Amino acid sequence: MGYKVSVVGVGDKIWSFICHNTPPPLLLSRIDDDEQLFEALQCSNLVADILVLGESLEDTIQIASCVRSIDQKVLIIILCSTDKYSQYNKLLEKSADLHRGVDTWTIADIKTLPAVLRLATSHTLQNRLKRDQKEPQAALLPSLQIHPGKSIAIDPLNHILDTVNTGILTVNTREVILSHNCCLLSLIGIEAKNIVGSALANVLPNRLYADVYRLLALAISSNPQSSHEILKHTRQREPRYLEVTIAPLPNHGGGINAQEYAVLIQDATHYYQVENELKEEKERYYITQQYMHDGVITTDIDGNIENMNPVAETLTGWPVYEAKALPLDSVLTLLNSASHERLPNPALHCLKSNHIIESSTPCIAIDRDGKEHTVILSSCAPVRDKDDNIHSVLIVLQNLTRTHKLSLEITHQATQDTLTGLINRQEFEKRLEKSVASAKQHNVRHALCYLDLDRFKTINAHAGHVAGDEVLRDIANLLQSMIRSIDTLARLGGDEFSMLLVNYSMERAISVAENIINAVREFRFVWEERKFEINVSVGIVEVSNETENAMQLLRQADLACYTAKDLGRNRIHIYRAEDNETTKRQTEMIRVASVTHALKDNRFRLYCQPIIPLSSNIKHVTRYEVLIRLLDAEGLIVLPCNFIPAIERYGLMTIIDRWVISTAFRKYSHVFGSNTNTCIAINLSGNSLNDETTLGFILQELESSDILARQVCFEITETAAINNLALASQLISELKKVGCSFALDDFGSGLSSFTYLKNLPVDFLKIDGSFVHDMVSDSIDHAMVEAINQVGHIMGIVTIAECAESMDVVDQLRLLGVDYAQGYALGEPVPMDSFHISRERYN
Repeated sequence: MGYKVSVVGVGDKIWSFICHNTPPPLLLSRIDDDEQLFEALQCSNLVADILVLGESLEDTIQIASCVRSIDQKVLIIILCSTDKYSQYNKLLEKSADLHRGVDTWTIADIKTLPAVLRLATSHTLQNRLKRDQKEPQAALLPSLQIHPGKSIAIDPLNHILDTVNTGILTVNTREVILSHNCCLLSLIGIEAKNIVGSALANVLPNRLYADVYRLLALAISSNPQSSHEILKHTRQREPRYLEVTIAPLPNHGGGINAQEYAVLIQDATHYYQVENELKEEKERYYITQQYMHDGVITTDIDGNIENMNPVAETLTGWPVYEAKALPLDSVLTLLNSASHERLPNPALHCLKSNHIIESSTPCIAIDRDGKEHTVILSSCAPVRDKDDNIHSVLIVLQNLTRTHKLSLEITHQATQDTLTGLINRQEFEKRLEKSVASAKQHNVRHALCYLDLDRFKTINAHAGHVAGDEVLRDIANLLQSMIRSIDTLARLGGDEFSMLLVNYSMERAISVAENIINAVREFRFVWEERKFEINVSVGIVEVSNETENAMQLLRQADLACYTAKDLGRNRIHIYRAEDNETTKRQTEMIRVASVTHALKDNRFRLYCQPIIPLSSNIKHVTRYEVLIRLLDAEGLIVLPCNFIPAIERYGLMTIIDRWVISTAFRKYSHVFGSNTNTCIAINLSGNSLNDETTLGFILQELESSDILARQVCFEITETAAINNLALASQLISELKKVGCSFALDDFGSGLSSFTYLKNLPVDFLKIDGSFVHDMVSDSIDHAMVEAINQVGHIMGIVTIAECAESMDVVDQLRLLGVDYAQGYALGEPVPMDSFHISRERYN
């Protein structure tokens, strides 16, 4: 005879598994969804002793409740995922109807389900046989008309019954107590008196009586059968759990006496508490397994898999219900990360050695689909019982796949130039060091080329930094296409590149450099219908067994490159040891001499760039920064970065500063008018800050010109101020007394920005452009701008952001509450001589 099991909504894979692993006498029937199930219930077509529900149903608990209301005898098993196991159990505990007869199993335990189904049939066997034989069923207790029979003579057993820890009483169908033992009195908390002949309702506490009455009715209605339940009972405000069993007593002929019943009451509080603790421990285990970042696998003592957590499922590619009972080697494949040789079975190795195996060496786990995962077999430990016998093995795999991937990304970012995708200066220096070592060890020669773009600053000045960035990317791609894959190309910064040509003679290196010069010369960059020409100067130095180190090579190549620029640009210069100092002095002298001649020839020009307020709440004061430019012999504009460094090294910056101050003061009235709120910002170098005569010079120039002190703001760099803190503080204080204001330029680029800020009484804080330029795409730069702005405002200092090259940056600055912004998005530098013509658009 078969016993029907209906399986509802658990998916094709689990249905197939149950079919293949469930032998007779179980008969399986499948219902695909809750709609089909409800239809079967309404039509009374669902005939099953066991019902298996899957969590793919819309409301599994509601369905279970509906089934139980129709048929109390059907056993319901709910399959759920591990993360919902605890949730379902809590819902079932809250329902009096579902607390019994409904069991919860995780899909992780699917392997044991067939055995559970077979075991469950034993509980319904007797009822099913009675139902098949169509025996008449007794009426419920209230309608019984059975005369009381004789009580069972248990006197000979009194001594034994009084010594057990179970309360025992006998009753008839009229609820009259026929006998009891001593344990019953203390168990239910009633006085020691003769209760034989009393009504059951007068002896038992109300709540306990109601439950015993219900179970007695159930036993009688089962014609007659025993009934069993664990009841929650409160005594002296402490909850207790009583296990109550009611069974018909035998008659003298060995049959069943349908009129007399034994009631057995046992204190199950301790067992119930232990069961709950085990249940809670099981739930904690499942939750811990679910949310661990490491893979966990348990095997039996034969090395066959018992369980896996979700991380282990990902690392192996096997779902736990398929992997259970399979040998570990067929599911987990571990390879040596260096040799790719397969590692021995960790479970069997652990069982053989009889101790914990630990490792910190990464290895490779190959999943079911052949995908590689970086892991560490961090622990493989035998699990022992209370008798110290090993019953399983616990394997912990630390999942390093994401960590390894992030490590590679971080390493890549640390070695890569984000703009061009080439390697950066730091990584290039490392590779150059290796080439120096190989030259000494193997007596080979390499060539180092240092490249600097000519006319690139013109693109930045006239088309903006966005166009300049595009040029650098195009040039990087061009240069990369002209060298071999074994050679190295790097962007060192700005418009400077470097190439390491492996196993190259100087002749071949010169040939490559010439090809590059020609290719760059032919390169045409078009931006907004404007064409720009670019040239390149190249310095070459040989890497040989006489080379000292990489830093020396870079200095020599840099010197050779700048010599090429000073000798006319768009050419190659080869470094030779004998002309080191001469070339260095010559290069610096050429630059200083050109600046000196420019002063005599009046080839310096002043430009103005607007500083725009970002809030309508700011008091309207028109502000401009005064910038200096140089006209070279060809009449082309030369930016300060190409001549200021040499002037600073030779201590001549004070001359330039004073020329700018005198010229700007003299032209102010002509450009902006005599009665205006316009304020101009003028840069002061570290040389001027360190010169004690600077204060007197500025005061004299203010006195001899029409400009007012309140119309002048001096900008000093953070680094220069820190190096000359005492003089800088004195100069700022004296000039602020007469009405001048001060701005701290390039703030954030130094190492001690916030430390020294409180010692400098400045009015404005100019946030370094290196943070502002990429703040939209770089969260770190964004955070730096925000922090500097907040500190400035806390100290009562007005903030100005440099290098606002796009409106996206301007919008972000406005959202952060930055007061002013300066950059090509808001206005490019304009010659001061013609400024009165174009200034209207900035006002």
